[in-house]
Amino acid sequence: MKIMIFGYPGSGKSTAAKIIGEKLNYPILNTDKILFNKGWVKKDINETNKLMKDFIDNNESWIIEGNATNNLFEERASLADIIIFTNLPRLVCYRQAKSRAKYFMDKEREDRPKDCKEKFTLSFRWWILFTSRIGKNRKKYNQILKKYKNKVINIKSRSELDIFLKLVIDNNSLEGLKNYERKN
Repeated sequence: MKIMIFGYPGSGKSTAAKIIGEKLNYPILNTDKILFNKGWVKKDINETNKLMKDFIDNNESWIIEGNATNNLFEERASLADIIIFTNLPRLVCYRQAKSRAKYFMDKEREDRPKDCKEKFTLSFRWWILFTSRIGKNRKKYNQILKKYKNKVINIKSRSELDIFLKLVIDNNSLEGLKNYERKN
């Protein structure tokens, strides 16, 4: 089983990937880990695409978490058996990102590259509330949602995400993921 998780910043992508990955014993590729070098310096796109392609080619089952819309986004979607879109409201994402930043301030996160500290800058806040929801990213999101609607799980609220993850935790097989009601 191949699972792609994408969505808005602060919407619970990394948490969902971790819970599903641990429950199913699947390898996880957090796109932030391959997109950035120390200090949030972006890597070359050819390097990141190679790292992602290697991960895909070397794992029969996988979870790829993160947006990285310039990095094999369409390819990941076409290969995925299930696509999870964490489509939570902007204020929920903002509050969750703010809470995460407070908790992880000056701490390392396992889903991030080494020496990429949590931040909650004004530009990141603007990204959460506005920029990530318009323009080319939103267009790419909508293309994936439309093209692969039969395999998309569109999570639209925190309570839906909690119910979905509880179903994964309580179920000892992939049936919870395969049979989760698709509401797009």
